[in-house]
Amino acid sequence: MKKLIAFWLVVIVLMMGSCMSHIAQAEAPTLTLKILREREDWEPGTIKTMIYFVSQEYDCNADIVIWLVEKESSFRVDVYGDSNKAFRLGQFHKSTWEYFQNKYNRHDLEIDNPVNQIEMICLALKDKQFKHWTPFSTYKNHPPL
Repeated sequence: MKKLIAFWLVVIVLMMGSCMSHIAQAEAPTLTLKILREREDWEPGTIKTMIYFVSQEYDCNADIVIWLVEKESSFRVDVYGDSNKAFRLGQFHKSTWEYFQNKYNRHDLEIDNPVNQIEMICLALKDKQFKHWTPFSTYKNHPPL
């Protein structure tokens, strides 16, 4: 009798675990660029995580992107530089942004969206467009390109 009770307890526990894993999987959506693009609250830690994810999606070196974003904006999404001509994480000038939109046919990317900024950085760096960012010319110890 004890063996039978123990058997049924094991079966119940296994069934509960199986149900719980399905619930956990259903509650945790798969991270996608679409989900990231809709996010509104960004902190340096979450920006770094986002950079790793986007860099992987674009097959780009995340360490170089992180280094560049740290130099350009200190991971702040609300920063403007060059007398308010350079925007946000990647410190894009509007004319440079439009140039890249045309070059890569990515008019779907918006300059005010932090994820789009990282996407555009990845596209440009993969295309060896380093000259568009001052840190690559002024810092001698930049990451290997």
